[in-house]
Amino acid sequence: MESDHTPDGEEIPKTIRRLLEEKGTAVSTVSPDDLIVDAARIMAEERIGVLVCCDDPTVVSGVISERDIVRIFAEHPEGVGEMLVHDGMTRDVQTCRMDDDIAHAMEMMRAGRFRHVPVVDDGRLRGLISASDILMFYMKYANLHDRQVILAIILEAGLVYPGG
Repeated sequence: MESDHTPDGEEIPKTIRRLLEEKGTAVSTVSPDDLIVDAARIMAEERIGVLVCCDDPTVVSGVISERDIVRIFAEHPEGVGEMLVHDGMTRDVQTCRMDDDIAHAMEMMRAGRFRHVPVVDDGRLRGLISASDILMFYMKYANLHDRQVILAIILEAGLVYPGG
């Protein structure tokens, strides 16, 4: 963006904490011991693309995304009904902290080619941010020209796509 200030001259907030204060901290979770089909059902009902996997309600042990579920269905079409979330979840989860800079989370998503990052502080799940959340957060503070630039960059980088 051209500046770190809003059109009104206010400084644009830069931390994950501020993004979550505006977006909210609710996170849909699933146990690694739940069935994959149940995870898919939750995603469909809640119209979301990822669930955070937690053994304990606030301790992240993995994530399972729509992409993971599609891969599992393709690789195990016969046995998917009995498979558990821990059989298909991503275990090596990259996370960010409340006081991290939003740009750090964006770079993690770009480099790792994923669109969701759990927010963890003191070993506890505090929220979940997506590329779309970041886009909407920055769009709120940007002038018209910067909004167009932000949208073009994010679409070109493949962080989000129209309609999804």
